[in-house]
Order: sequence, then C-alpha cells, then structure tokens
Amino acid sequence: LPRAAKVTLSVYDVSGRQVGVEVSQQLDAGEHELFWRAPSAQTGIYFMRLVTDGLLMAKRTIVLVR
Repeated sequence: LPRAAKVTLSVYDVSGRQVGVEVSQQLDAGEHELFWRAPSAQTGIYFMRLVTDGLLMAKRTIVLVR
C-alpha cells in the first residue's frame, strides 16, 4: 500500500457467492502478506477481490483439496 488505508479482501466462488472476508481493517502503508487458510473450501476456482482507496483488484486462484 502506498499509504495507510481501509482494506477489504473478500473471497468469491465461481457463481459469484461471497464465501469469506479475510481482511476488513485499516492497514499501514507498505507490503502485507496473507495466507488464505480455507478449511471449508472445496476444490475449485475462487476469486480474491481487494478494495481500498481508489483501487479495485480481482485475482483468480485455484484451490486443490487433497
């Protein structure tokens, strides 16, 4: 983050249903790291949606459950 901001990181399944909110808080400027531990997630494709001041970013991720 270039400056401190309120950050929300949500997770959605392929049908667009929100399956979790991993972060919803004010974060300081700088790099941040998050490991998504999804004990109830099934194998499939999920979308991570990051929203902060003036930025909306979505990334696809694949979960493989053994």
